[in-house]
Parts: sequence; structure tokens; C-alpha cells
Amino acid sequence: GVQTCALPICFPVTIGPDAPDIETFHEKDYTFEVGMEKSSSNDILFINSSSYTSTESKYLDLREPEVSSEACKFVFERKPGHIFSVAQNGNFFYILTNDMGDNFRLIKMDINDHSKVEELLAHNLSVPLTTVVTYKENLVLENRKDGLPNIAVYSINQEDGTIAFKQDLKFDEPSYDAVLNFTKFELYRDWETDRKSTRLNSSH
Repeated sequence: GVQTCALPICFPVTIGPDAPDIETFHEKDYTFEVGMEKSSSNDILFINSSSYTSTESKYLDLREPEVSSEACKFVFERKPGHIFSVAQNGNFFYILTNDMGDNFRLIKMDINDHSKVEELLAHNLSVPLTTVVTYKENLVLENRKDGLPNIAVYSINQEDGTIAFKQDLKFDEPSYDAVLNFTKFELYRDWETDRKSTRLNSSH
């Protein structure tokens, strides 16, 4: 199970019914909000701390036989002006980051060697990237094209983690709004069955 403090400051994590609590994170800056979530595969536990202008993310690899406070590692430490979000598939993180400009780019990071980073989609002023979600064999990106929201689907190479464009979802209306809207249950179920269970809300 997972236990949290009443205030978003520290996270003691319990692995197993009789295991002692392990303090994995302590946030000392009250200007940062703290949240905790599992990856869609259930393999990674993310502890995210963010303000309006900065993001920090630590993680525990739940596939490891033993979990300790020392096992809680950084994806990226906080840096003024650096905002990012993380998804996971296999042994890779897929990260939307604004480290190269106001709009985000998509990079791939090896979980076992953070020095191995590859850019998958470059920073693009005309196509801002906003959300990334991973599935067993697919990666879904929410972006904007020509001022309208767009949902792009990519296949994931299970060997090296690279992605290949498959399709943009099509809408008949000339003007519309569309966002990825999902629950954890749907993501977990999709990971096991590879069904496309992400809900798509569209209104015009």
C-alpha cells in the first residue's frame, strides 16, 4: 500500500502489509505542490514536485526486489524555468521538456543509464506538445496544429524504444476541442490487453 502525510510534504511508502514505512521524499518548499502516481504499466512510482515555473520528479522502480530510500532516484532535479512531464514504457522514460524553448520537445531516456538521452520530436513553434501517454505498444501525444487540438498516435519499438508515427485522429467538424481524458484503471487495463481504452472527449 501507499501512505501519505496530511500535508504534501513527505511520502512514507509501505511495501507489503508488514513492512516498515520508508521516507522517500521530503518537500521543504511550501511553494511546490507534491503528487504521487504510478506509471501506466504499474512498474514505476513517480513522486512529482512542481511550482508554476519548475518541476522535479523522483521515482522508485517497483520491479526491483527491494525498495529503500536510496532507491528513490531523480528523473530531473528542479531547475528554474524547467518544466517537464514523464511517461514510461519498458526500460525507457518518455519526457516532454521545455529545456530548449517555450514549447516542449519529446525525448527518450534510458531508465538504467540517464546519460543515454535521444530526442524523438524536436521543439516546434507551430506544433506545441502538451501531453504524452504510453501504452504497451503505442505512445499517444496531445498537441496543437493550426490552432486546433490534435491527437497523434505513434508505435513504440520494444527493442530500442524509438517511435514511429501511425496516425492523427480525425474530426469532421471544422472547429472543435479535444483532450485526452483517462483514468488509471483504463490505463492499467489497456496495458494488459492492449485495447485502446483512452476516452476522447470532443466538443464543438
